[in-house]
Amino acid sequence: MKRFLILLLPTILFAAPAQVILIRHAETPEGTNSLSLKGRERAAAFVPFFNSTPEANFYGLPTAIFAPSDAPDAKQTVQLLSDKIAVPLTNTYLIKQVDQLSQEILTNPDYEGHMVLVCTRQEQIPALAAKLGAKKTPKKWDADSYDRMWILTFSDAGEVTFKNLPQKLLFGDDSK
Repeated sequence: MKRFLILLLPTILFAAPAQVILIRHAETPEGTNSLSLKGRERAAAFVPFFNSTPEANFYGLPTAIFAPSDAPDAKQTVQLLSDKIAVPLTNTYLIKQVDQLSQEILTNPDYEGHMVLVCTRQEQIPALAAKLGAKKTPKKWDADSYDRMWILTFSDAGEVTFKNLPQKLLFGDDSK
């Protein structure tokens, strides 16, 4: 058993992505799961954003894009980006399946050295960041904040650095 674990460990570390970017779904009208006009504008702005923003494309465009199957607003937020860059949207997990999603991201060799994008509900983002190894992250995502991205960068030594940055996509977005 011990030999098996020793052999498995390098494979797991080897498969880690270079970076994971966590975003919240775009704006929705109160009590709905569909994007508002501003939400649709934000979703459309992600295409040029990921093509031209150094913090978001340092490791290239996303090699995988995730949105939970039970969050239509999250899917709508990243579907246009998925279509434009020809990276299929993966929505085979539920919002609360943070363990399953984190295991997929950390162990899939297809993501090694690449950037992975996850769009989900704000309530799940802190738990997902922790499961991915980020430390010193906020305990919760502000309910009124749609214009942030949490960037988790993985070192060769297995350490995860965290940055909470503004998207600056639309007029009125936070610039700090």
